[in-house]
Amino acid sequence: MFLGLRLLLLLVACFGLVSRQESQSQQQFDSSIRFADATPSSGVTFEHVVSPEKKYLYESMSGGVLLLDYDRDGWLDIYFTNAQSVSMTLKGEKARSALYHNNHDGTFTDVTDKAGVGYPCSAMGGAVGDYDNDGWPDMVLTCQEGLVLLRNNRDGTFSDVTKQARLSDPRWSTGAAFADYDGDGFVDLMISRYVDFDPQKPPVFGSGPTCHYRGIPVQCGPRGMKGLSDSLYHNNGDGTFTEVSSTSGVQDAGNLYGLGVLWSDLDGNGRPDLFVADDSTPNYLYRNDGKGHFADVSFMSGTAVSGEGAETAGMGVAACDYNHSGRFSLVVTTFEDQAATLYRNDGAMNFTDVSFAAGVATPTIKFL
Repeated sequence: MFLGLRLLLLLVACFGLVSRQESQSQQQFDSSIRFADATPSSGVTFEHVVSPEKKYLYESMSGGVLLLDYDRDGWLDIYFTNAQSVSMTLKGEKARSALYHNNHDGTFTDVTDKAGVGYPCSAMGGAVGDYDNDGWPDMVLTCQEGLVLLRNNRDGTFSDVTKQARLSDPRWSTGAAFADYDGDGFVDLMISRYVDFDPQKPPVFGSGPTCHYRGIPVQCGPRGMKGLSDSLYHNNGDGTFTEVSSTSGVQDAGNLYGLGVLWSDLDGNGRPDLFVADDSTPNYLYRNDGKGHFADVSFMSGTAVSGEGAETAGMGVAACDYNHSGRFSLVVTTFEDQAATLYRNDGAMNFTDVSFAAGVATPTIKFL
């Protein structure tokens, strides 16, 4: 079964979050702005492979979308990641990812085969960054089999340089983000990892206490499954990376279920700090000390759990100055029956859960 993905162009600033404390004049919007679904005329026909039964945790992951101007013509192109079902994996079948070139007229052309990026892996998502400082955007893809680094060849094609770059860790990767955390002029790479999952020996659907939801048999996990530690890769400046998670202080000793990853200067000192949204376990917030090390301030900052002290199913994460305080706050999306969490940045790495006060919680509770 295939689930069609629709391409929507959304002009939204941090999900339109507005504090109730803001004046009425700050909440005025231009009612003349309207959006139309341009998918049918855009030429984008990508379909993400899904399994309707979703018997395995692996099959419940939707694909990520990367926007990049891969040919540097001044227009953003689109790369859709794709991953096959477990049954397809057992048959040796692969799902096709897709790269669409922007034609500058509201339409796109599928250039996947020409670019050589159709079947990189069982792709979950990824990130865009110029890892080799040649001025052209490259892509790293997170996969059930680990990572794939695609170097931009500057001619409309990409090359898989994963092994050369020393990024061959085969564990299930989910989130990815580039940032120059140590200020040496080369972007480094943070990868969140999820659970130990073997498609050849998947857990049996509904087989145990962690394979039920409200008494109904469901896919197993993530609770009850072995989590995987996250990975921070330092860019060596020569096309290779070195794994520095332990020495830098972001080793994820608890092997939590990592999903979303974000770099942002949250304390305003000019250095990117690191946030990892974890599924059904506490989130991580690491303060960058500017010397190549990080301090775990997750619980002290108030971002490890919700304002009620509960662990949430952290998935997506975004940062912006939603209340014009000059500080970046955080919003984390979650599972159904859990509110999306808005952590207001109060300064000095102190955050307050204002999800209900800001009007974010109630509209998001019932949605996954």
